[in-house]
Amino acid sequence: MKPGNEKTSLKRNTRENIIDAAIELFSEKGFSEASIRDITGRIGLRESAVYTHFANKSELNGIILEMFTKEVSMEAYTHDNISSHITELGPKLFLQTRLLKLRDSLSPRTIKVWRIMHIEQFRNKEVRNFYMEEILNRPVAFYEKVFESMLEKGLIKPYDARILATEYYYTIVAILLERGLLEVDKIDVSPAIKKLFEHVEFFYEAIKI
Repeated sequence: MKPGNEKTSLKRNTRENIIDAAIELFSEKGFSEASIRDITGRIGLRESAVYTHFANKSELNGIILEMFTKEVSMEAYTHDNISSHITELGPKLFLQTRLLKLRDSLSPRTIKVWRIMHIEQFRNKEVRNFYMEEILNRPVAFYEKVFESMLEKGLIKPYDARILATEYYYTIVAILLERGLLEVDKIDVSPAIKKLFEHVEFFYEAIKI
């Protein structure tokens, strides 16, 4: 590896190590209770190393939330070709496939970011706004489009698409919260995962024609 490439790689690794340490600490203590010194102490760096990559702790937190959006929201809730995918897969398999995408995007790191959001949503406006938009509003808007498409194709009973989306997705949020609580106590999460797919089965059977 050329010297310039080695420096770039080292810089990238340091940045990623800082992000990983911050996620770990924020998920344990919350954003407001973990200091830059705590973060650098965990990975054996000087505090100045953080400021080489991030302006302050708030910017670091914003980057962590942005990372979550890319790894979870963008993967599970893209609006591309909803109608054609429903036609290709059928409505039930489409819902199951989207749930699989969400499940597969929940890495140990993203689960910790979920935990940060649950700790901080009542005391940090930036996190609260992010939670409302990325965890609640955006997925509901996605599923509203999904159910609108199913209604247009005559695949489901004539209910309001927004209400269907809210009822369908908010149960998923509750089960994911249960999964997170089980994981904190190192309890098997497979029953919660099973509930997710049982929910899809039950919901689709209730609305199909």
